[in-house]
Formats: sequence, structure tokens, C-alpha cells
Amino acid sequence: FAHVDTSLRTRTLDFITAAGRFFLLTYQFIPVSLYVSISVVNTINAYFVTQDRGLYDESQDEPGRVRSMALLEALGSVSHVFSDKTGTLTSNH
Repeated sequence: FAHVDTSLRTRTLDFITAAGRFFLLTYQFIPVSLYVSISVVNTINAYFVTQDRGLYDESQDEPGRVRSMALLEALGSVSHVFSDKTGTLTSNH
């Protein structure tokens, strides 16, 4: 760096300092905006579940209800569904 102009060295140091300040000031914004985006997507998914005619229970005259936003995310990871010999699902009350 002995032959490099002093103004170039100063500008380089100023750029590195500005980039560091930018990173330190904005690194928290991305997780917050990601959290908001995921919440909006979960709300839209809940709306679609309540409006889905395939989830309508005719015997109780009741549409599908979403009681937990985390449940919709967990449904994507279900790999096994257990049932009895007749193929019906049982519920625990």
C-alpha cells in the first residue's frame, strides 16, 4: 500500500466503514420482515382452509376451522397416518 494514493486509501476505508455501519443497522430488519411475511402467509392459508368445501362437515353443518397457525405448517411434514382395520380414523375424546 506504499504506492497507493492517500485519497484512495481514505475512500476505501470510508467505504468499508459505511458498509459495516449499514450491516449493523439493518441486520435486524430482515428477520422481522420475514416473520411478518410468514404470518401473512399463515393467515391466508387459514382463510383457504375455512373456505375449502372439501373440509365441510355436513353432519355437523360446520366448515373447517383453524385453531392454530402452527398446525398448518406441521401438516406438511406428516408422513404416516394411522387407522384401524376398516380404514377409518379414530379420535381420542
